Amino acid sequence: MSRKQIKKIFGYHFILDLYDCDPETVGDLKTCYSYLDRLPFILRVNKQSPPFIVFTKTGFNGWIPIVESGFSLYTNISSSFISIDVYSCKKFETEDIRKFTYGIFKPKKVKERYLLRGKEYIHP
Repeated sequence: MSRKQIKKIFGYHFILDLYDCDPETVGDLKTCYSYLDRLPFILRVNKQSPPFIVFTKTGFNGWIPIVESGFSLYTNISSSFISIDVYSCKKFETEDIRKFTYGIFKPKKVKERYLLRGKEYIHP
């Protein structure tokens, strides 16, 4: 590896599985849309467009593209389950996401994973 080639983390991926969420939020389009729309502000990243969100047989699938990558949300209304992926090339604080997310969806149980992506990425 030359001196100009530096290994650098490519991205940061925070995964949340939220169980037994407030049923009023899991199936509410306005709440889910607002969550995706406000999340980039919470993490101080740049939106590329408004959120895209669609209703499926079981709940909502939503995504918001950001300059630094993107965030997604999937809900299952009948089980009050939500899965959220926060992926960004810009480092962020997971505690900010926790406070924001838990305050809106009020899960009774949460499983989290935090991954460093592209550990072998060579920064040009």
